[in-house]
Amino acid sequence: MQQRNQNANNLFKALEAGDLAMAKAAYPRSGLPAMGTKNTSALGRLFNALQKDDLKTAQKAGLELRGKKAATDNVSTATKTTVAQDSKAKLRAQALEMVHNSQTKSSVPTLFGLGNNVNVWG
Repeated sequence: MQQRNQNANNLFKALEAGDLAMAKAAYPRSGLPAMGTKNTSALGRLFNALQKDDLKTAQKAGLELRGKKAATDNVSTATKTTVAQDSKAKLRAQALEMVHNSQTKSSVPTLFGLGNNVNVWG
């Protein structure tokens, strides 16, 4: 999986550098599927542009794909951060509730001189 991600990054770097031969070589190693000639998605346009040696169209499609990936990564990171913050807040609330409950329960007997510690005099 990590190797595929690296190969996909190599594909995008080749497109950014304007290296059509490198991009064409990197595409099959990236794990991205072959696309039909009538596929109009960004991935389809990228695949078909590489097949036709159309660097400009391949670069546009690559930028579009890269933009979607970056947006997805940002949303994913933001979601993970929010979930982690929510989890921490819930844990804090539970801890405070436990402390509050233990203080409430122990303060009533203490009022009547019946503390939590029992001394046994022999």
